[in-house]
Amino acid sequence: MNDYYYKYPEDEEIIEEHFKEKLRKESKNKKKIAIIVGENLVLLLLFLMPFLEKISSLFLILIVIQVVFFFYYFKTKAQKEAVTMLSIEAYEDKMRLSYYNGRRKKVLNVSYEDIVSARFSDDEYTKFQIGIAETSNTFIEEFDILSGKKLMPNTDNLFLFSINPMSYEQFFFLYAVDELFTINGFERSKKFLKQYGNADDYLAALNESE
Repeated sequence: MNDYYYKYPEDEEIIEEHFKEKLRKESKNKKKIAIIVGENLVLLLLFLMPFLEKISSLFLILIVIQVVFFFYYFKTKAQKEAVTMLSIEAYEDKMRLSYYNGRRKKVLNVSYEDIVSARFSDDEYTKFQIGIAETSNTFIEEFDILSGKKLMPNTDNLFLFSINPMSYEQFFFLYAVDELFTINGFERSKKFLKQYGNADDYLAALNESE
């Protein structure tokens, strides 16, 4: 099998800059939320003071509605803008996965012979987990994207990540890994082929969507 790259190694710096900028925007949005909620809480406390108790309850209702609205708005906006990225470098006997999610970057260096289990965690093929036997060649690392500081991994032997639907990331796990390692419980059934097609069909659909 030829070496497989999704996001070439030289693109990694560009990817990290993209995520740093995204995190900075998220930080600014959180500060805006804190200010807005704080202002409304002050108004609410003023309303509860005895000398203001005669003010119409409509004032209180408007405050509550405003707080709920901003919470819902920013939560929905954050969910829509949430982006994950998976960088893949796959070779004949090993691969390196770099997973960007929020402020953390998780990196899996793994020899295929050290993979204990590999499986999709949902029916849409957008969540994946790889169980490993940790060795000198197979290990998990975590980093803070903004500071570059190395972090303690949440686990030493289980690598969990999301896969963007209809992407080259997903193509790799649906079609390209056959010669590298086995995905437990996965088969290209008639139902699967009807929805996703074979490898050529999937790539054609990807090219059309770009």
